[in-house]
Amino acid sequence: METIGKGHFTLKRIFEENWERFVSSHRSDITFSAAYNVWKVMNCREPNGLGYTTFACPDHPDQITHIPRSCKSRFCPVCAKIQVDKWVADMNRLFPNCPYFHITFTVPSQFRILLFEKRSLLNAVFSAGARTLLSFLGEQGILPAITAVLHTFGSDLKRHVHVHFIVSAGGLKLS
Repeated sequence: METIGKGHFTLKRIFEENWERFVSSHRSDITFSAAYNVWKVMNCREPNGLGYTTFACPDHPDQITHIPRSCKSRFCPVCAKIQVDKWVADMNRLFPNCPYFHITFTVPSQFRILLFEKRSLLNAVFSAGARTLLSFLGEQGILPAITAVLHTFGSDLKRHVHVHFIVSAGGLKLS
């Protein structure tokens, strides 16, 4: 068994080494979306996978650079990190110096499989969380700024449906 050093244990490598075997024994459980995202992660930044963009200087035709394309999948740890950083920067521009609360609503484990079988129900998770927050804060006479992000997996990559709400610490006074 090979010992893997820090920095070499990546999701991409795990897929490359185990995906075919996993598919052979779990084919009926794998959605098209899951398979497509695994393919994207495995081919992320691979010139022979997703291709590459070529940059050339018109004044120096011998200076050519090939940049491998990224997959831009939210499932890809590298691309997702880039998107998260961009989202955080966008939120900070929208709400500069705004104190906020981070509130998470989690779906009980007994209902998670239902949400994966009938994904249209995921909107109900957003709605229930937003209604709860608006109802509670409305009773306090406040209309807050709210943004939400749905996660269907936990950090351990197991099915774990939950919604993160960012709620302003204060808001418009309801009269």
